[in-house]
Amino acid sequence: MRAASRIEYIDVARILGIALMYYGHIIESSMKLGSETAAIHYKFIYSFHMPLFFILSGYLASRQPAHESWTWFLKKQTYSRLLPYALFSILLLLPTFFIPSHSVGLDLSSSSGYIRGLFSTFIGGFPVFNIPTWFLVCIFVVELFHFVCQRSVLKTISPLALCILMYVIGTVAAWYAAWLNPLKLLSEREFIFPYLMVLEALTGYAFYLFGLSLRNTRCFERLNNGGSQFGLALLSLAFVYLTYDLNQGMFILAAYDAVIMVGSSHGNPSNCRKPHYHLSGTFITSVKNAPIFRCKYACDLCIEWCVLSLHQ
Repeated sequence: MRAASRIEYIDVARILGIALMYYGHIIESSMKLGSETAAIHYKFIYSFHMPLFFILSGYLASRQPAHESWTWFLKKQTYSRLLPYALFSILLLLPTFFIPSHSVGLDLSSSSGYIRGLFSTFIGGFPVFNIPTWFLVCIFVVELFHFVCQRSVLKTISPLALCILMYVIGTVAAWYAAWLNPLKLLSEREFIFPYLMVLEALTGYAFYLFGLSLRNTRCFERLNNGGSQFGLALLSLAFVYLTYDLNQGMFILAAYDAVIMVGSSHGNPSNCRKPHYHLSGTFITSVKNAPIFRCKYACDLCIEWCVLSLHQ
């Protein structure tokens, strides 16, 4: 989109979401050292911050022309999603030669670790050298889903109805379809398979459709005064604060008592009393406790800004 057509409140939401993501990365280290306060902050942020980005992407989604070909669509998405994914992955591959701990779950003491990491990243679609770019692979698959559904399912049912259906499918699949979880790539005993974040794309597409539904109803445009906007933000913040800890798992990633979308760790869907996400949290418009600057996370922050700036 042209700069003149940018939507200011979407840009603000992006900035706040990225700031929360940055803060989440910072406090993760403290949480692993046993800080209860950091664990609370981490779980609060992770209850809504990644769904926010899918919702924003859906809110900004443009209707694809009916005559648009598969070839043109895949070419466009490859340049805007997969090419940055590859470039950013290579960019953070270089520091692993000096800081091996920067990688995730890989033994980089030998060439075999790097080979597996490269295959996992470029064939499996799981960015072990640059985890934040998983969103690019996932949104590529989400938009592929939407390209198909826009020409079929969405001609007969509403985006909101499909949103609910995809949410149920994604939540159940995240727990019962572990064979599709890309975290399996971190095990040397597992075969390299093109997971491409398909498992999490099911849930991601639900949030994408929710964003599309918000745009179709023009609900934000109707909040044309500061009092209404502040009231909704305050109500949403209160709701998330009162409910974010209801999800007690069990989580697939046992080391994290929180929703981790990159690993499809949502909690057990059989426990219906404990919600997995809180959509109202996406309207939060305040950020507290600014993080201390660290070089590694500063690099992540720059990459996340570039990644998420691709969606408008």
